[in-house]
Amino acid sequence: CSPETPSGRLLVKRMSIKTTAAVILALLLAGCASSPRPPAAGPQTDAAPAEPFKSPSQEAIYSVFMGELALQRGDQQQAASEYARAAQLSEDPSLIREALVLAYQAGNNQQAWQLDQRWLKLSPNDSVARQFQAILAARLGRSADAAGYFELMLHGPKAISYLSISELLRQEASAEQGLPVMQQLVEAAPQSADAHYAYAELA
Repeated sequence: CSPETPSGRLLVKRMSIKTTAAVILALLLAGCASSPRPPAAGPQTDAAPAEPFKSPSQEAIYSVFMGELALQRGDQQQAASEYARAAQLSEDPSLIREALVLAYQAGNNQQAWQLDQRWLKLSPNDSVARQFQAILAARLGRSADAAGYFELMLHGPKAISYLSISELLRQEASAEQGLPVMQQLVEAAPQSADAHYAYAELA
C-alpha cells in the first residue's frame, strides 16, 4: 500500500487498518516482548496510558493506536499528530511514510516536510520520498529548492520527464506554488522544447 507514481502523478494512500495492526504487532514483538505486562487498571481516557512507557517502542505503539482511534472518529489532524509522534520514535521507514502521508493529507506541510526529511535520512534513494520533498518545498514557497530537487529527478537513475513534473505540480500544488518552480526549470534549460511545453501545460 505504498504511495505510487504512475505517469508522474503522486498518489498517496494509507495502509489499511489491518496492515497497520500488523505493523503494531511487529513493533510489539521486536521491542516489547520482554516487558512485563502492566497490572489491570480502571477505565482510561485517550489522554494518557495507564503507566509510563518502558521503551520508545511502547510509546510509538501507543501513538499509532491512538492515531487509529482518531481516524475512526474522523479526526485527521489528531491522527496526523499521533502518527508524527510515533514516527519520531521509530526507525521504520514504512511507519514514517505513513505519518508523512497523514500529515500531507491533513495539509500540515511543515510537519510533512520534517517527516520526509526523516524518511530520506533512512531511505535516501527512495523516489517517492524525493517527489514528496520537491512538492513540499513548492508548497512551502521554496521554489528554488523545489526546482533543484526536480532537476535531480530529471537526470537521476529513475528519471522523470518535464511533463510528469508539470502534472505533479498541477495535481499537488496551487498555480501560485507550482508555476515559479516550472519557470525556473525552463530557465535552467532554455533550449528544451519539452520544458517549454510542460510549462505551457501547467500555465
